[in-house]
Amino acid sequence: MPLDTKKLVEFVDVSIEARPPFDLGLNSFSCVFGAGELLAVHVADGYGHLPLADSAEGLIEPDKGQVLVLGEDWRSLAPGRAAGLRGRIGRVFHEHGWVSNLDMDENVTLSQRHHTLRAEEEIVAEARELASRFGLETLPAGRPGALKRADRRRTEWVRAFLGNPLLILLENPMRDVYSGALESLLNEVKRARARGAGVVWLTSDPPTWKALSGIADRKLEQKGADLVPVKGV
Repeated sequence: MPLDTKKLVEFVDVSIEARPPFDLGLNSFSCVFGAGELLAVHVADGYGHLPLADSAEGLIEPDKGQVLVLGEDWRSLAPGRAAGLRGRIGRVFHEHGWVSNLDMDENVTLSQRHHTLRAEEEIVAEARELASRFGLETLPAGRPGALKRADRRRTEWVRAFLGNPLLILLENPMRDVYSGALESLLNEVKRARARGAGVVWLTSDPPTWKALSGIADRKLEQKGADLVPVKGV
């Protein structure tokens, strides 16, 4: 039965107190976005870690309000269904989020190997194709700590887009990456949106924000714990 993706994620009057590891909280935030939409969020430099992505993924509960995924409150979902939905979410984390005792290629393919019945050869082939699109010579192997920061970050892009996710959460994905790589990431976002994926992109990088301003369906700016709409380019 096909999923109703008109409302991928909905925030209903969500408040979250500022607490580690987040720089700030959220204050009475309401927003809804669906399939193919791009939500761009400008965060102040130095305050880049907000609880927006974690709450969208149902990893933390709001102190007030509701976060709905496909019309259902994350808190009401059975553990198996919640895990299955998270398996359809791609993400570039504020911090890298790698499993330190797995090689990079194992990290990248872990979710697809766990949540799908795809052949491993098919998963790896797709990951290598994404790596090539992002300017990597190959899908990196070896432990995460052995990789250059820029290559490690771009490998996160591979993981985030692998398997045609329903929702993609990008938290400052250009950190540690040279500016010339932005075009390849924007192109992949365009492909994902054409397939029906919703994308949330948080950034404190001025060139990235400028590029997003012309293509985002909705733009928000962080002012303290408030996320306020931005009009125009």
